[in-house]
Formats: sequence, C-alpha cells, structure tokens
Amino acid sequence: KELQNHLKLLKEWLTKILTMKLLKILNTGKMHLMNIKGNEGTLLPLWPFKSEKAKKFAVTSVLFNPKYDDMFAVGHGSYDFLKQSTGLICIYSLKNPSFPEFTYVTESGVMCLDFHPEHPYLIAVGFYDGA
Repeated sequence: KELQNHLKLLKEWLTKILTMKLLKILNTGKMHLMNIKGNEGTLLPLWPFKSEKAKKFAVTSVLFNPKYDDMFAVGHGSYDFLKQSTGLICIYSLKNPSFPEFTYVTESGVMCLDFHPEHPYLIAVGFYDGA
C-alpha cells in the first residue's frame, strides 16, 4: 500500500514536470497546434482530463474559475432521467491535468455549477433532485 502511494505521487510529480515543459514550448510558439485551411481547422488535444471515479458519469457542466485561470470544475451526473444515481464534482488544474485536484461525490447527479463571483473558492451546485 505504501509503495502504491509513493508510485502515485511519483506519477503525479512526473506529469507535472512534463506538463510545465510542454507549456514552456507552447508559450515560445515552437509548436504548431492548429492546421488551418480557409475557414476550417483542427485543434489537437493536448491533455486528457480523467478521473477513475467519473467513468460511469456523463459530463453535465464545465466551468473555469473567474479568478484562477488554470482551474476549472467539472460536474458529473446522468442525462438518463429515469436512471438517476449519485453525482461527482471534479476540480482540475492545468498545472497537473492528468489528475483532479479535488473530487467530491454527491448524493444526486450534478446538473449545473457556478463559481461565486466574489469568493472564487465557493461553488454553487444544482442537483437533479432540486437540492
């Protein structure tokens, strides 16, 4: 168990280092992400945002923090309104996009969320059950 914790920390640390190196490359303009032809173009995905806890849920809301540009929240629930269960809120940072910084399991599916405009550390959440 202790070895698993150390390996998890090592993986997060290496991901953070590689992400910061990639951000440096992107900021210098040495990497072309877009392939633009006329009015059409493509943007290559840079990072997968994954959480093992979120695999069984649909993404119902995504919102960037108004004060911290590198932080965003993802609400998880279900669009199958006949089969509702629990929900999940994940807070991600672009500094370490492979792992959520924070996860919170909710009693009902998350339908929407919003950061407080004056206190960006507070999140208002709307749930399927109306709570």
